[in-house]
Amino acid sequence: MNIVLKGIKAYEVVVDGVSPADHADQTEIDAFEHVKHTASTIFIEVVSQDILEKIVELENPRLMWTWLRTEYYRDSAFALVSQIMNLISLPTQYSGTDLPGFISKFESQWLHLTKLSKAASDTYRKTFATFLNEDKAKRDFLLGFLVKHHKNVIDNLTTKDSLTYADVKQRLMDIDTSDIDDNSALFVSKPSGNKKKGKKYTKSENSNNSSSSFSSKTCTWCKKHNPGKSEGHTWNECFCLQK
Repeated sequence: MNIVLKGIKAYEVVVDGVSPADHADQTEIDAFEHVKHTASTIFIEVVSQDILEKIVELENPRLMWTWLRTEYYRDSAFALVSQIMNLISLPTQYSGTDLPGFISKFESQWLHLTKLSKAASDTYRKTFATFLNEDKAKRDFLLGFLVKHHKNVIDNLTTKDSLTYADVKQRLMDIDTSDIDDNSALFVSKPSGNKKKGKKYTKSENSNNSSSSFSSKTCTWCKKHNPGKSEGHTWNECFCLQK
């Protein structure tokens, strides 16, 4: 960020807090306002959505810079441990919905932890930074954080060790989470009609019920990814999804 600010000649304005002299003419004032506007635009474009919500009302780039530095710049072991806690607490903030939003938060926290590790001179922290740069480590952490809510999907992905983090992310983003969760709930909780107390079924009725049950099954995954072949099975019985 410092390099970018220096590139547009805004470093002194944003970081050092320089402002026009009392006797500055209008041309100098206009140039100062232009630099401020450009710097504010850069901040708004590069920060994540959750941070943007906190700094957008500040308007002044100098105030934005001060808030960001106070909030996030901590070159200490305590800051590293605190950020580790922020990362591993993410699963407790996920309810099983808004998967894209959760992945975005995960990537933001992982990146921040990586930067903290790289910025230190301690050997153990640099070693930790090397670990965080491992693509499979990032992939497995994400899958581990999601397994409680999407067990079948995660179990399927973990059998394919060749998948990169980008591969796993794309497959997760392709999932219609609400359809999977709804279908799973129906599959587990729907009682069998043949178990009603006091009700007797003939062989013909049982055959009809079985045929009706088979024909009423719909696979939400095939409905989205394999149109025309979604009837007669559910997503957890789907051969195409397992493949």
